[in-house]
Amino acid sequence: VAIYGTNLYVVGTTLNNGVNGIYARMGLPMQATTSQPFQTPYESFNWPSSAGGTRFNGVHVSLDGGVYVVGDSFTRTVDSVPPDKEAKGIAVRFPSTGFFSSGVNIGSIWDEQVPSTASSPLFAYYGIEELKAVVTARENGTNFVYATGKGQDTAVHEGRLFLAKLDENG
Repeated sequence: VAIYGTNLYVVGTTLNNGVNGIYARMGLPMQATTSQPFQTPYESFNWPSSAGGTRFNGVHVSLDGGVYVVGDSFTRTVDSVPPDKEAKGIAVRFPSTGFFSSGVNIGSIWDEQVPSTASSPLFAYYGIEELKAVVTARENGTNFVYATGKGQDTAVHEGRLFLAKLDENG
């Protein structure tokens, strides 16, 4: 859960389409009453569209209104050791209001695999990786995204902690 201005952002996981990350934006203050103790969101959607295979675990809104969501994805990431594809960490940026695009990236500005497979792998064992929490910081005039997660460094150990740093553009 994160708050920015009069908006409350919630992320999680739904079993819709196999497994999808779910994103919702609600207004504050809540209009809930005793007889109706809930509120419907301004917008909510499953991400990435109908592809499935993604879970959202954390959300943070930066001071400039960028909504950053982290989790793991099977369909939106690449595994360096085929054919044994496994879920990898993912960071996604959404605008603070309204949908940005359509199709497989519904609502998102960008998504990035974390850690990336472009360079050497973070763990010698190419197992499951997942992001758990996210925060932003401004350093010397530049916005950065910090995400923490866990990775699999052996066949039986999935709990190796790591911290990743991205710029605000992924």
